[in-house]
Amino acid sequence: MAVYRTKKGVWFVQYREPGRKSPVKEYFGVGPSGEQDARERDAEIGYLRALGKEVRTPEKIRLDVLAQEYLRDAKARGRGEKWLKEWSNILNKRILPTLCRKPIEDLAWSDVLTMLEAGWPTAKPTTKNRYLGYLKAVFQYGVKKRLISRHPLEDWVKPTERKKSFALTVADLKKIISCAEPHVAWAMEVAYETGARPGETELLALRWGDVRWSECAVHIPGSKTATSDRVVPVSPEFLGRLRERAGGATEHIVQYGGHPIRKLRRGPQTAAKRAEITYPFVMYDIRHLYATEMLRNGADLAAVSMLLGHSDIETTQRRYYHLLAGEQRRAVGMLPDLRKSVTRGKVVSLKVGTKVGTNGEK
Repeated sequence: MAVYRTKKGVWFVQYREPGRKSPVKEYFGVGPSGEQDARERDAEIGYLRALGKEVRTPEKIRLDVLAQEYLRDAKARGRGEKWLKEWSNILNKRILPTLCRKPIEDLAWSDVLTMLEAGWPTAKPTTKNRYLGYLKAVFQYGVKKRLISRHPLEDWVKPTERKKSFALTVADLKKIISCAEPHVAWAMEVAYETGARPGETELLALRWGDVRWSECAVHIPGSKTATSDRVVPVSPEFLGRLRERAGGATEHIVQYGGHPIRKLRRGPQTAAKRAEITYPFVMYDIRHLYATEMLRNGADLAAVSMLLGHSDIETTQRRYYHLLAGEQRRAVGMLPDLRKSVTRGKVVSLKVGTKVGTNGEK
């Protein structure tokens, strides 16, 4: 047992509880009052142990305990190590220091707002809403397992995100690549040929060992969804370009100076500016282009969904198919014309009210 303070000044007590692998942390707030509450709790724990009694967490569960159970369950359900590590870091650094000061059932919406202000002071509303959605999933897990009866996000509904206007074309991407630094241009090419998500979990995580040379395919070790770990066929031409680059100083396919890259942000935007692209451009647009070009050229929606690593085909349809307005017009064009009737192998135009006999005669 001991009293500690986080980097943001939140006082907490940490101690071991029988039967639990990880230590328990109880948070008490900032400033002198938070320190006093933490030291009083620490003294209480010491007194209980001196009497030979077991120290137990308060009857009402706190978020750190619930989060640990949630992550254990997620791991058992097959969630990837990268996702587990990322979500654990977010909980420990941005959420728990604020929301562990009280039991979950005593938390209010105002506590959530305080957490957002402390954890994501400059983030966009869409980013904050995304993490609130993840947090609500943790709370709902607690309700489902009967660990809690209520939580502060019960009435919160994630706002519908405004769909980003999609303007990138193959011609514009070629311009951007031609204006990019070599390592950035190569990253864009790999993203377009594989459809990988442009971040640490997929594109920047690709290694030479992921290339299936004999199958002319690339294994993408995704971790976002249950189906994101997938094998994507690539063109023979791209496989040839991979062969030319294989065997370098690093095991990563996308690298710079012999070292793996953690982020790609400024490089792509600088290249877009040099190429005189007038609309906003981010690396994720390449993944959108990968999907829309295949769909526009008649690819099967289910196949595209699998290539993208989506959890279900509805996700692909919702996110991409609305961009293909021409497909809807083409589908409508397949309807037979009610004003025409086929008789004896000939197409006869009909006028409204005209009756046709069994032999096609008026």
